[in-house]
Amino acid sequence: MFNVYFENRFEERIFIGEAKNKEEIYQLIKSDISVRAQPSFQWYYTRSWTRDNGEIVMDVGSHVEFYIAAPVS
Repeated sequence: MFNVYFENRFEERIFIGEAKNKEEIYQLIKSDISVRAQPSFQWYYTRSWTRDNGEIVMDVGSHVEFYIAAPVS
């Protein structure tokens, strides 16, 4: 189980939902982008990495704003 957040350029996290797996994480991100992003934003790629604490960080093209999937203990 993961709590999924949008992290803005000020490193503030905004909770967007819970996900059981990566497929659900991507669905939450897709839904959030459609609301949050400018209409012209195109999601061409996802670059991701896992931090030592188990958080999955996903860059969807912004380079300064990210999606974070934090494992729930």
